[in-house]
Amino acid sequence: MLAYQIEQLKEDISGKESGLRLCESTLAKCNKKNEQLRAEIQAGLTKLSEAKAEISALRQEEARLNRIIQEGDTARAKLMKELEGLINERDVVGAQLVRRNDEISLLYEKIRILEVTLHRGERQYEQRVEDIRLLRLEILRLRKEKNLLSKGIENMTDLRLEVFNLERELGRERLRVRALEQALETPLNVHRWRKLQGTDPESVHLTQKLRLTQKKVLAQSEMLVLKDRELKETKNLYSAVKDMLSLQPSPEIQQTLNRTQRALTQRTAKMKCLIAELSMRERQVTDLRLELDRGNNELVIFKQKYYEMKRALDAEETRRLRIPSPATPVATEIK
Repeated sequence: MLAYQIEQLKEDISGKESGLRLCESTLAKCNKKNEQLRAEIQAGLTKLSEAKAEISALRQEEARLNRIIQEGDTARAKLMKELEGLINERDVVGAQLVRRNDEISLLYEKIRILEVTLHRGERQYEQRVEDIRLLRLEILRLRKEKNLLSKGIENMTDLRLEVFNLERELGRERLRVRALEQALETPLNVHRWRKLQGTDPESVHLTQKLRLTQKKVLAQSEMLVLKDRELKETKNLYSAVKDMLSLQPSPEIQQTLNRTQRALTQRTAKMKCLIAELSMRERQVTDLRLELDRGNNELVIFKQKYYEMKRALDAEETRRLRIPSPATPVATEIK
C-alpha cells in the first residue's frame, strides 16, 4: 500500500516535473516572444518617434507652405488688383487713343482740304502773278503808246489849227476859183490867164496838202479811238485781276493754316507719346501677367507638395494605427 502510494507519488512527481518542464518551456517561449515583442515595440516606438518627428517636420513644412500660399495669395491679390488698375488705365488710354485718332483723322482731313485749297490758291496765285506781270508789261506798253498818243494829240491841236487855216484858205480859194470861172465865162480881159499862171499850182498844192492833212487827221483819230478802246479793255482787265486777287487767301488765312499745322504737329507728338506710354503700359501688363502666371504655377506646385505631404502623413497615421498592441499577444499566451 505504501509502495503503491510511493509509486503514485512518483508518477505524480514525474507528471508534475513534466508539467513543470512544459511550463518552463512555455515560459521560455513566452520570454523569448516577450523579448521579440519588446524589440518590436522598441522598433515601433523608434518608428513612432521618427514618424512624430517627421510629422512635426511635415507640419512645420505645412505651416511654411501655408504661409507661402498665403503670401502667394496676397501677392496674387495684389497683382490682380494692380492688373485690374492697369487694365482700367489701359482702357482709359485706349479710349483716349481712339478719341485722339478720331481727332487726328479730322485734322488730317482738314489739313488735306487746306493743302488742296493752298495748292489751288498757289496755282491761282502764280497764274495771277503771271497775269499781273503780263498786265504790267501791257500797261507799260499802253503807257508808252498813251504818251505817244498824247504827243500826237498835242500835235493834233496844231494840225487842227492848220486844217482850220487851210479850210479857210480853201474857202477863199474856192471863192477865187468861182470868181475866176465867172471871169472866164465873161472875160473882161483877154490876157487874164497870165495873172492866173502862178496861182493855179498853189491852189492844187494846197488842195493836196489839205487832203493829205485830212487823211492824217482821220488816221490819227482812228488810232486814238483804238488806243482808247485798248485802254478801256486794259482798265477792265486790271479791275478783274484786282477783284480776283482780292478773292485769294489772305495773310490771316495763311496764318490760320500755319497755326493749324503747328497744332497738328504738337498733337502728333502728343499722340506719339501716348502711344509709347500705352506700349509701356501693355508691356507692364504683360510682365504682371507673366509674374501672375508664375505665381499661380508656384502656388499649384506648393499645393501639390502640400497635398502629397498630407497624404503621406495620413498614410503614416493609418499605418501607425494598424500596428497591433504588444500587450495583447502576451496576455493571451500566459492565459
